[in-house]
Amino acid sequence: YFILFIVLSFIVFTIFSPYTFLDWKKFMESMNYESGVATGSLPVVYTLQFDHTIPYLFQIINFFWQIGIDTLFCILGFIFVLFEAIRRKNKQLLILSIFPLLYFLYVGSWHTKFIRYMVPIIPFLLIASSIFLIKIKSKFKILGSLLIIITVTTTIIWALAFFSIYTRTQTRIAVSQWVYLNIPNGQKILTEQWDDGLPVPLEQFSPSQYQITPLAMYDTDNLNKIDYLSYNLSNADYIIFNSRRLYGTLIHLADKYPITSKYYQLLFAGKLGYKEIEEFTSYPSILGFEINDDSSEETFQVYEHPKVIIFKNEEKMSANQYITILKNAEQ
Repeated sequence: YFILFIVLSFIVFTIFSPYTFLDWKKFMESMNYESGVATGSLPVVYTLQFDHTIPYLFQIINFFWQIGIDTLFCILGFIFVLFEAIRRKNKQLLILSIFPLLYFLYVGSWHTKFIRYMVPIIPFLLIASSIFLIKIKSKFKILGSLLIIITVTTTIIWALAFFSIYTRTQTRIAVSQWVYLNIPNGQKILTEQWDDGLPVPLEQFSPSQYQITPLAMYDTDNLNKIDYLSYNLSNADYIIFNSRRLYGTLIHLADKYPITSKYYQLLFAGKLGYKEIEEFTSYPSILGFEINDDSSEETFQVYEHPKVIIFKNEEKMSANQYITILKNAEQ
């Protein structure tokens, strides 16, 4: 049976991923790149958010975003199942436990901790949660029944709350509609590289109506970057943050990006002459109650329901003024 399993797996893999073998060199290049990004041996800017994060703890915290309150019983349930498998030498429970345990220990140690990396073990955690809750019910019927009701109910509520974001206009589209209606043609707008550009094309409207400059915020911090930021800030009319992808990370990396971190802090504090005029969000919500998921792993939010912020240049400060402010902030 094991040999049959291996042969069938190889055949299925070949059918659905033929270019693995048709272009083995390209496949290995891709695997080497992705594994380097995952383990951190190949530094890339879009994984900076994972600097200073704690392996395993980070993933466990984000399970609450992926699964909901049942995460608590998933963790307790998995510990219970693993303990029972060892104590009773139960091969079935051991087989159920071994893959998610080894997967979590291995993948959880990676530098890159995208929330999707933990998806393969979620079904195992849910099964462990069910086993644990049923065991509690067998010992304490009322308590167990109550916990099951709470778990199922809160899971449904969380699922409906998250689904609600798909019933509303996506924030990037809502922002684009607002921009075309409220910002005059020809205005200079600053956005950020490594993020989706705004506004997006809509029917008769086009981003070409504006002078849009994507700022290279991931570039190395030095005196040239101060001049670069100062020039662009003094010549722009608006700043649009398409998501928290950059500022949500760089503002906390003062050791690596001291100038950029201060820039974001000063901007949000209203000390760069720009005033926040609009903020577009689409948080999971149900019955009028919103669940702020700004603290979730970046990719949980920024793709489908990012928070978009628009700043307007109210004070029209000169480049020299910005240079002075940013240099003082650096010190």
